[in-house]
Amino acid sequence: RRAASASSRRADAVAMGKSKDTTSKAIDPMALHRKLEPLYELLDKGNNKAALKGATQLLAKHPNLQIARALKGIALYRSGKKDEGVAICDEIKDEGPGDDNTLHTLQVFYRNAGMPSSIVSMFEAASARDPKNLEHLSLLFSAHARDFAFVKQQQCAMKLYRLTNDPKHVMWAVCGILLQTRGMTREERRDATLTRLAAGMCAKLEKNGGVTDRETLLVCARVLRECGRGRDARTLLESALAEKCVPMKAERLSLCATQAAEDGDVDDALAHWRGVLKEMPDDWQAASCAMDLTMRGTVAAAPRKAPASAGGDWAPDDAFTAEGVRGGGGDGDKDDVARRVGAMALTSPDGEGVERGETLVRELVAAADEAGGAMKVGRGPYLLEVELAYRKSQLRGSSSTTTTSPPPAGASEDESLPAAMMKYWREFGYWTSCAKDLAPYSRRLLETDADAAAAVRERLASEAAASAAAAASSDEPANRKFRRAVAAEAIRAQLGSCGGSWRDRRDSNGILGPALPSSSGRTLATDLMTRYREAREVVAGADPREPTPADTLALLAVNALAAEATSHAARAYANGVGGEIDVDAAAEATRALLVAAACASEAMWNSPNHAELRIGLSVLYTLLGAHDATCETHAALDCKNIQMDTMAHLELPHLEGGDDGAALNWFAARSDLLATDAGKDITENGVKAYDNGVYTKALEFVDFHRRLNTSHALKNAAVVKWRAALREAVVGDAAAGAKPELVFNVLRKVLRGAADACKPLPTRGADWPSSCFNEDLCTNPAFYPPHGGLASLAAADWWRSRGVDASPRAGAETPVAGAHDVGV
Repeated sequence: RRAASASSRRADAVAMGKSKDTTSKAIDPMALHRKLEPLYELLDKGNNKAALKGATQLLAKHPNLQIARALKGIALYRSGKKDEGVAICDEIKDEGPGDDNTLHTLQVFYRNAGMPSSIVSMFEAASARDPKNLEHLSLLFSAHARDFAFVKQQQCAMKLYRLTNDPKHVMWAVCGILLQTRGMTREERRDATLTRLAAGMCAKLEKNGGVTDRETLLVCARVLRECGRGRDARTLLESALAEKCVPMKAERLSLCATQAAEDGDVDDALAHWRGVLKEMPDDWQAASCAMDLTMRGTVAAAPRKAPASAGGDWAPDDAFTAEGVRGGGGDGDKDDVARRVGAMALTSPDGEGVERGETLVRELVAAADEAGGAMKVGRGPYLLEVELAYRKSQLRGSSSTTTTSPPPAGASEDESLPAAMMKYWREFGYWTSCAKDLAPYSRRLLETDADAAAAVRERLASEAAASAAAAASSDEPANRKFRRAVAAEAIRAQLGSCGGSWRDRRDSNGILGPALPSSSGRTLATDLMTRYREAREVVAGADPREPTPADTLALLAVNALAAEATSHAARAYANGVGGEIDVDAAAEATRALLVAAACASEAMWNSPNHAELRIGLSVLYTLLGAHDATCETHAALDCKNIQMDTMAHLELPHLEGGDDGAALNWFAARSDLLATDAGKDITENGVKAYDNGVYTKALEFVDFHRRLNTSHALKNAAVVKWRAALREAVVGDAAAGAKPELVFNVLRKVLRGAADACKPLPTRGADWPSSCFNEDLCTNPAFYPPHGGLASLAAADWWRSRGVDASPRAGAETPVAGAHDVGV
């Protein structure tokens, strides 16, 4: 749409003898604009046939007019004549576009055609013709960024800086250097010439007053850290310049604390974390890191990600662990990550740790009380009392960092983890978050002291009953009473009352759990569903889009029935694969799963947007072999975009295990769309981040692109797509009555596509970790352990593996759930 002005500049250049006129005869700029405007309109509206006709008519009068030829190439490409369209645009590119309008038009064409190398070569040639053209150089930098050519990206940015003296171009170059070190270990990055070069550039930029914003300062701090100058990075983060660039004090203190911990300066790190807690008392990450430094030799109950370092870090390559936190760092150095989290001396417990931990928690709770209590500052300081009890039990135990030991002789029983959990429930049981807050501690207690867990279950049941009886005559709101009772039931379930979870059975990789004896699951579920129906009156009028406390009771009933089904299935397949099956036990397992599905369906009727219930119902239908019901239930989740990467492990079992090719193709199409986005939208967002000066996001987008480009789920989906096409070609409606040669041609096309899709797939050997396993295992129901084998056999493996303990395979962080499971 800039044809008129571009043509005018070109005409002036011809008149001055600076350019060669490649048109057959002179054309008035305004007349050219009037002729091109309809072509743009036709292409915008998708009327490619008319646009092609108009471009052809214009070229009949002006056969060498490049912009008209480019528009003709676009119209041909969109009309299905892709080779002809590409040939015309390549011809113009090789000639050298004579104006910026043609240059930009070709850029759009090549971008939409997925030909980034052509964009690079075109702008390289344009920059060679006019080395001082800032627009051409900027577009060349963007082309290199889209092509992930980090060396050329750095070089182009430096050319821009020499012409403009603009600090942002220095940062473009520095980011290019950081991206070149992506595959190095921490030690290699520290000693690399590249990182020292980047540090020198940042130092010069700071000296010249070029560090004036948050993003520039954070990247400079990251460069200093990467080249082993952590204390210099901390000095920068603590400076007056940092106060100006990072005005939020809590964020600045957090960055300083993380850097101090990495430098090994425990006291300084702790002081900074205390500063964060003064600003934000409910910051759980700050509180947990402070506990790490105060009670050295202990670890937190809940795994967590390392605190963010200044400028960010490279994303880890590892899979999600069972509890949803990735292990390892960008260079795979897990010990280094543990150190950066703040556990500075994991193997050397400190005798004074208990006293320091008690002092820290006491001061934080007192400050929270003074500020108005949990309703004002949040529940973090009060939950820290439970964390303190858990860590104290570690210091009382053996050298193991996960042992929970009883209080020593003479110590108060109130110091124990069970007592702290009970106290927290009494004070915060009516909070919706109570059960989730205590979930990590329930899991640790169940793992280490089954008797204590059973005692807490009983105490919760009796106190909840007594509380309900007392509340009947009190003025406490009904909703509040009910939430406290539901929290007690949910915590009891975490401690095993509903059979437990596959996450609890680490000794058997989760295969044997959960389980409940015959009929006990149905008895418990009957009570829970009765209370659920009564509770519907309490939550009447609630927004159906939001989960209610009543839904928790239905979910626990489902888990109890599935746990009983597990016990029946274990009996049915106790003789292993190929052995005799106990048909009666298998029927009981099926009946329990059917009742569980009925309970979930009833709850879904009232809360259709409850994700846990819907996923649980979908998995139940999968285990029952009800393909259509599973597809219908799962479809309402409307998985798309990144969920095709994180939730594929919940979709593929029923899609591949069924016979609905249309549903499988739908899944493959959505996965293809995400893969396409990885190649286009993510790279475009990265370029925009450079233009907008958000350099840390530009680095993150490169990491995100790599994650999707190497995604195991997306690679798997590509193979699934061709497997579905192969099945359709052989036994589908299209194959019925078709001529043999037609079937053969279809098969040849399908097999070639399948072969191409399989090429990037890793083997089970040394190349296996080359894929990113991004599946979110937190979404798996308690009764459905992760399955890393053939998705079509996931349900069969669940049934046959209930009675068989599986040995862990080397490197597997999630359970091996059957004969066809290769582990994750």
